[in-house]
Amino acid sequence: MRNDKRNLTDVFDLFQRLDGSRIQTSEEWMEYREEWKQLLEEEIYGSFPKNPDKAKGIVRNSRLLYDGRMILEDIDLVFGRDEQIHIPAEILRPIQKGQYPVIIWNRHEKGDICPAEEELVCERGMILASFCRCDLAADTPGETLLDRAYAGYGWGRIAQWAFGMRKLLDYVEEQPYCNRDWIVSAGHSRGGKAALCAAIYDDRFTMCHANGSGCLGVGSLRILGGHFGPGFGSCETVTNIEKSFAYWWGKGLSQYVGDKERQIPVDGHLLRALIAPRPIITTEGCGDDWSNPYGTQIMWRAAQEVYDFLGVKEKNAIHYREGGHKFQKLDWEALADFIEMQFMKKQRRTNVVWFEGEEEKRCCFDWKWERPFYQWRRPGIQG
Repeated sequence: MRNDKRNLTDVFDLFQRLDGSRIQTSEEWMEYREEWKQLLEEEIYGSFPKNPDKAKGIVRNSRLLYDGRMILEDIDLVFGRDEQIHIPAEILRPIQKGQYPVIIWNRHEKGDICPAEEELVCERGMILASFCRCDLAADTPGETLLDRAYAGYGWGRIAQWAFGMRKLLDYVEEQPYCNRDWIVSAGHSRGGKAALCAAIYDDRFTMCHANGSGCLGVGSLRILGGHFGPGFGSCETVTNIEKSFAYWWGKGLSQYVGDKERQIPVDGHLLRALIAPRPIITTEGCGDDWSNPYGTQIMWRAAQEVYDFLGVKEKNAIHYREGGHKFQKLDWEALADFIEMQFMKKQRRTNVVWFEGEEEKRCCFDWKWERPFYQWRRPGIQG
């Protein structure tokens, strides 16, 4: 990332409450986290059910893949107040008995597959659980299955797709192959936004992975730029996303379009920090300018103030690769590395960047030049 300090815009203080007072302890941060979540619901996601019924699953078909090293199960996922929602889901798991990390991800369509599924499941011993989000809520305006089953809410598609991930988790966490301490919400692009939403509102997800989530994901809404720095490339904005995909969001977002964009009281570093103290990794393409790779980097570094404050310095990670807006094999491998680093204390294979030890200089880059973007620091730190 190029050192370019033009067009600086302040990144708001994650330790300042809406009433102007400042958080001073980790206990206060975790308590105020609920206020931030409520703000996101009001301004971005829309309202949604807080204590929904539990989903159940029925195995419809099971078969072996990859020379008998993997089991593929076709699941009928059932939920709703009268069990009126039935959507198909897939479970890919190792043939050996045991408890494994589970990655729950939302696919756009049935043709979407994990390009590293053989490595993740057969070699690394992980489980992939997925559903096609459009089976639950079509990526078009109009009433959805969830609108009919849970009437009276103002949620958009992002919150609805996140809800589907939580329903799949209802089923998976009860299975003997699931390690409940190692459950990841994952997704790409709009699916990455949904994965963030799912993990923010459901602590059963013990890790989050968002790939190319961009605007109203972990990208900045105020600092825009491609991999050459701020002001380079064309990045998606709040106005763009609300104009094209208003049905993704609650009605609160519409007030922040045009010249009111900078007034939105949230940004990508907040969404990222709300996962803390659980681990998060985001993966980005250097050529994916629309997803704002430069602003995403600043948001990652700003959220680190919260991770440091909570004493979990090493749980906030990012990974960049060459290429554009896709969910590539290298993105999945970076996720698998981070799962092994966090849950199994293994060394990484890919160039995942995170903060370890006591000194920032041990990281791969010098981040001091980014300080002008946000002059605030976590409580107890000067300068």
